[in-house]
Amino acid sequence: MRRNRNFIGPAGMGGMVGLWSASSLIRSIQYVSVASTTAAESVTIAAVNVANTAVIALGPSSAYTAGNSPSTCFATVNLVNSTTVTLAVSATGGASSTRKAVVIEFAPGVVKSIQSGSATINTSTASATATITGVDTAKTWITMSTLTNSDAGSVSGDWCATSTLTNATTITFTRQTSPASYNITCRFFAVEYF
Repeated sequence: MRRNRNFIGPAGMGGMVGLWSASSLIRSIQYVSVASTTAAESVTIAAVNVANTAVIALGPSSAYTAGNSPSTCFATVNLVNSTTVTLAVSATGGASSTRKAVVIEFAPGVVKSIQSGSATINTSTASATATITGVDTAKTWITMSTLTNSDAGSVSGDWCATSTLTNATTITFTRQTSPASYNITCRFFAVEYF
């Protein structure tokens, strides 16, 4: 009988055999960037396996004017299909905003699941939740991108939110101010390892 066996991967240790000769546990990393006056822009990427891919927002930037901030200063990212990423702001106010993200595709057998979705914190509440398929919270990380429909030019707790993996099936998004003047849309990716 073998001792100290480490059952990792989708089929125990055997599930990692195919990765032994791989040079990396990451299959590909692609950086995307778009400058646009359109609220939602789709960018074409090299084909990825959607089940093994997460997208992380690297932040938008925009020239400040009274009519375009912060609606152009927050952006969500979404993997629409194997070759398309959408980067969206709430409004542009006629000004161009630059939006960036990184697309990370893991090698097969590295991640158990990647889930994505969204939730909206409406004006009457300080939080919102998204329900996901149960994960091991000790092996799962989340990333979030947000947008707001605010067109005000002053700093406000209305605009910003945090995300927490509350339990195995719930992600909670929370803002500081409630009630608030503006909605916040929160998009997420939850990456669970074996």
